Amino acid sequence: MDKGLLKKFFDGTCSKEEMEYVYDWLSNPDNKEAATAIMKVSWDNASSNIPEEVKSKRRFIQQVLQENNDEALLEKMNDSVTDTYVEKVKNRDRSIYAARLILKVAASIALIFMVAYAFYFESSQTEEIEKISLIEKSNPIGRKSTIKLPDGSKVKLNSDSKIRYSKTFGSDSRDVILEGEAFFEVERDITRPFIVRTGDVSTMVLGTSFNISAYANSDNIKVAVVSGKVKVQTKAYAANENEQTVYLTPNYMAIFGRQDRILNTSTFDLEEIAGWKDGIIIFNNAGIKEISEKLRQWYGVDIEIEHEAKMMDKRYTGRFENNSLEYVLKTISYTSDINFELENDKVKLKLK
Repeated sequence: MDKGLLKKFFDGTCSKEEMEYVYDWLSNPDNKEAATAIMKVSWDNASSNIPEEVKSKRRFIQQVLQENNDEALLEKMNDSVTDTYVEKVKNRDRSIYAARLILKVAASIALIFMVAYAFYFESSQTEEIEKISLIEKSNPIGRKSTIKLPDGSKVKLNSDSKIRYSKTFGSDSRDVILEGEAFFEVERDITRPFIVRTGDVSTMVLGTSFNISAYANSDNIKVAVVSGKVKVQTKAYAANENEQTVYLTPNYMAIFGRQDRILNTSTFDLEEIAGWKDGIIIFNNAGIKEISEKLRQWYGVDIEIEHEAKMMDKRYTGRFENNSLEYVLKTISYTSDINFELENDKVKLKLK
């Protein structure tokens, strides 16, 4: 486990996507031995030199281990936990919600214990633990790029977006964390699924091409398939919520509402959804908010809407391909009631 990522988690500076990455790693059955090694290293080397705040975690970790029936490791802790407490744990409600909550607690506490321990002891035994070290590629507003991953897959990364992936990407898994928007062309590998994580939504493929839009300021996460087959799955956090799964084929997309937490499917227009990667902007009966946001991301400019309330009912439909900002603004102005002022990197949209 990479100490830098653990320290970020411990300090509370992890992004939501990084936190989900660590949680998923710990809860993956393939990583059980490595996760167990983290705790075994801690207990096997425990001594009176370990700070009291670290020792205090034992009771809570014991509770988690009991829930997961890890009797071998539990035996190492019997001196610090009473039989009465263990019995209470055994009799706890094991609802789906409680199990998920405990899994998250297990991940958090295991990490906190390991980080605290690691900062007091530098043990060669930690070398046996699998390392997670993330590579980050990002674009500022107004810039796009193409990234080739170690497995040969290509990512076209949109403006104001970033991806993260492990330095060991492709050796045993192909996981990518996305913030923003990207178009993926995935090399086929039936032994190692390609997974894109965007907060509460995971997208899994073997080899295909698809677009994902997951900007933080958007109400929806959208996964649109161009070729191949894609599995889209959501996570459930509330007691009355279930995981949702859909399988998408070409020309279909999944839309996950961040507010209502409902996963829907529909068909889509390829240019409207993924035309950005080819220099195409599509406005389909777009309101002033959508127009301003697309222009801001595309050209990297600040946009002010004058008398915004009066402009909310203004709509525009049009298509542009590799055109300058000034050309786009003039065309919108010629064919609608929307006028503009352009000065350096600042645009003011207003009524005529």
